[in-house]
Amino acid sequence: MNAITELPIVRGLHARNAQNAHMQAKLADAGACLEALIRHGYTVLRIELEGAKPVVWIQGCAQCDKLIGAWYRIEGTHQGRRYTWQAPVLACRVQWQTQGEHS
Repeated sequence: MNAITELPIVRGLHARNAQNAHMQAKLADAGACLEALIRHGYTVLRIELEGAKPVVWIQGCAQCDKLIGAWYRIEGTHQGRRYTWQAPVLACRVQWQTQGEHS
């Protein structure tokens, strides 16, 4: 069995066209966000397209303070607390992590 046969099947021409248009729009949003982040000096680690909005993960850095974001998750690690932050950028959510700091 190959990977293509394991994907969910969207039946009907209209449904396929709507799904394809939706994915194209999400890719365009993610691409615009990626270009903006790179232009401003951020390092992009990965892009997730599964949710309602694309999620673009960036490397945590001092420049992340320029993003208007808020932490939404705290995890305890052997090195202390790890905060996961998110900020809206264009039509995406940008996320990054910091270790032991919350402001």
